[in-house]
Amino acid sequence: MKSNFRTALAFVLLAQPGLAQEATPQAVALQDAAAQAVSPHDMGRLLFETNCVACHGADANEGKSGDIRDVDFRTVRKATGGGYEDMPEFSLTDAEMQAIVSYLNALKS
Repeated sequence: MKSNFRTALAFVLLAQPGLAQEATPQAVALQDAAAQAVSPHDMGRLLFETNCVACHGADANEGKSGDIRDVDFRTVRKATGGGYEDMPEFSLTDAEMQAIVSYLNALKS
């Protein structure tokens, strides 16, 4: 499982804006395969740690927004689309946003 997680991490990081000039069809295919090899919870954790932890904290209860561990999909979609001031815009798929929601909700438990 660690190998799959590392593979997914590498491809998620490469997909972030500014880290790669242009995704080749082979890179996209590998990224899709890596994403399927990782559980939604682990993918949500990876995405949160990569994109969100700097502002929201490791436990998702810090920063201006306070505790975000009980957010829903619609809130994450609005937030990542630039719908809140002080929140940068992110380019995430619906599956990635749902993975983040699932991870955040699991932190609340």
